[in-house]
Amino acid sequence: MTPIKLVFLIALKQEVPEFLVTTKGCASVSLKALLAGDFRVLEDTSLSVLSIVTGVGRDASIKAATWVKEYLKPYQVINLGCAGSQSKHIAMGDIVLASSVTSQESSPIACLDRLPVLGDLSASISLVSLGSVCHIGDEIDTDVVDMEAYWQAQIFLTSSIAFSSVKYITDTNDEITRRDITKQFPALRDCFNNFFQPIVARLSNCFNYSISVVIPTYNRASLVVRAVESVLQQSYPCDCIVIDDASTDDTLDQLSVFGDRIQIVLLSKNQGVSAARNQGVLLSKTPWIAFLDSDDVWKPDKLAKQVAYLKRHPLFDITQSDEDWICNEKLKQKKVYHLKQEGWFFHRCLERCLISPSAVLLTKRLFDDYNGFNPDLPACEDYDLWCRITRDYPVGFNKDVGMVKYAGHANQLSALPFLDQYRLKTLSFLYDQEKNMVYKLLIATLLMLKERIVSQGKLKRLATQNHVIL
Repeated sequence: MTPIKLVFLIALKQEVPEFLVTTKGCASVSLKALLAGDFRVLEDTSLSVLSIVTGVGRDASIKAATWVKEYLKPYQVINLGCAGSQSKHIAMGDIVLASSVTSQESSPIACLDRLPVLGDLSASISLVSLGSVCHIGDEIDTDVVDMEAYWQAQIFLTSSIAFSSVKYITDTNDEITRRDITKQFPALRDCFNNFFQPIVARLSNCFNYSISVVIPTYNRASLVVRAVESVLQQSYPCDCIVIDDASTDDTLDQLSVFGDRIQIVLLSKNQGVSAARNQGVLLSKTPWIAFLDSDDVWKPDKLAKQVAYLKRHPLFDITQSDEDWICNEKLKQKKVYHLKQEGWFFHRCLERCLISPSAVLLTKRLFDDYNGFNPDLPACEDYDLWCRITRDYPVGFNKDVGMVKYAGHANQLSALPFLDQYRLKTLSFLYDQEKNMVYKLLIATLLMLKERIVSQGKLKRLATQNHVIL
C-alpha cells in the first residue's frame, strides 16, 4: 500500500473540508469501502494524506482506528470534525485542539497538541479537555464534547502513531443549538480550509531543494579531507562550506587541494562547534541545510535519497537518514533505543539524542526560527536543538544508510565527560517554556532523574579523588 504519512478521521462526509479532496497528494475514502476491500484510492503513489469518513459513534471510531493502525501506520492521525462547547470561554465557531480526551467511565488520554507544518503556531489554538459520549445529550465534565475522539485515541495509545483531535464548535451541547448542527457544516468546512492552508500550500507548491552543506572542523586535518571528499562525491549537487574553528594544525593546507569547489571560512578564534555551524548557515544561500561533522563520512547518494523522500512527503521541514557506526574499524551494533523513527518523538528525544547532525537535512527557515545551535553549550548542543524542534515539528526518516559515524579516535565531542550536566540546562529551559501540563510533568520527571545522576557522579568523582570507598 501507499505509505500514507498523515490520516484525518472524520465522522461525516459533510464535514470533510475541500482541501482534503482537491489538493495534490490528498484523497478521501469511506471506512465502508476500505472494510469491503476497496483499496483503489491507495494505488495512487503520489498520495501522502488520506481522509477517512468513519461514520458517527464509538463502534465506527474503533473500527476506523483499528484499520488505520493495522494497515497504514502513519506518523499522525488527526480526528477532525464538530463538537459542542460546555465552557463559557469556548464559543460557537471556535477551533480547538484537545489536550486530552476521555469518556464517561475512563481516565483521560493525553493528545499531541501540535500539527504538521503549523509548528509552534499550534500553541496559539485553545487547548481543551474533550469528552466523548455514546449518545447525544449524555453529560460529561469536560470543556468540549464529541462522539468519536476518545475511542480513536484509545486504539492508538498502544502504537507509535501520534493522535490529535481538532474540533470546530458547532453548538453549546444543548437541545436548541444541536438541532442546527448541520447548518454549521459549510462554515466548518470553510474554517478548516483556512486553518489548514499551510498544509495545502506545502502540498501544492514545487519547492527549491538546493542544499548547502556545513562542515565545522577544529584540528582534524587528517579527517576533514575525507569528509569533504564525501560531499563532493554526492550524486545530488550541493554547496560545501567548511568552517575552520581557528585550527592550529595544517587543516587549511590539506583543504587547499579542493580549490574553488568548496568555500573555506577561517574563524579568528576558537568558538566551538555551535558557533562554527551557525556561521556556516549564516553564509549559506540555499533553502535547505545539511551538516557533516569533520570525522564523519557520507554515502554518495545520501542527499539524493533524502531529497527524493522529501519530494514524496513534502510535509516535513526536517528529515534524517539512517547511519552506520564504526568503532575501531568494526561495525557497531546499535541498541534498540538508538534506532531512529519517523514522526513525533519529542518524549524519546528528551531521554537521549536521537538525531545525528551528520544525518539531518532541514530548512534554513526552521533552523533560523530556533536560533540554531546554542553556543553556550560545549557539548550536547545538538540534543538541545533537536529537543526544541521536535516539540513542534515531526521528523522525516528514510531508512537508507546515508552516513558513517566513526568513533574511537581522539578529539571527539561525544567523548566529553559529564554530558548530563549540559542536558540539564536544556531540560530546565524546556520546563520553563512549556505550557502544557502533560509535557511539563514529563520534562520534570526526566529533569529530576538527570539531576540525581549528575549528583551521584559528582559524589563518586569526589570520593575517587580523596580515596574514599562509598
